[in-house]
Amino acid sequence: MKKGKPFNTLKIMTGNAWEWLCYDKDKLSEADEYTQYKAVFLGNTYSSTVIAIISDLPDHLQLDGHYGVLWLEAIYEYGRAHSYDELRDMQSAIMVAEKNLLTIGMPFTKNYRFHGRNAANMKRRNERLRRLYNLDEKERMDDKS
Repeated sequence: MKKGKPFNTLKIMTGNAWEWLCYDKDKLSEADEYTQYKAVFLGNTYSSTVIAIISDLPDHLQLDGHYGVLWLEAIYEYGRAHSYDELRDMQSAIMVAEKNLLTIGMPFTKNYRFHGRNAANMKRRNERLRRLYNLDEKERMDDKS
């Protein structure tokens, strides 16, 4: 097996201002069987809390078959219905979070669909990160166990 850089989501994420939601009572997404981290990002006008839902354990391979960020969710500052502009603001925060995660070295799953004008460049960056951590081989090995 080709050796890659260790894939340690805790080190990648918490070393770059993302907060690990390690207790079930702290988790913000209903996908509580997966690892979750949160950070606050500015959208167009207001800040949103973005939750990264991550596959980083062999048991997590059952959903997507890949390690990395599965998807991102945004929580706006008010727990109510949202206007069109508020939804656009949350989408902007998610796009900022995608760029941030790739910049800090956190890969997404193999088939993640990036957003915004630089989606193709982000996909290439993600492919480089997946090679750096040798995730394809790690997924094959862990899926067999």
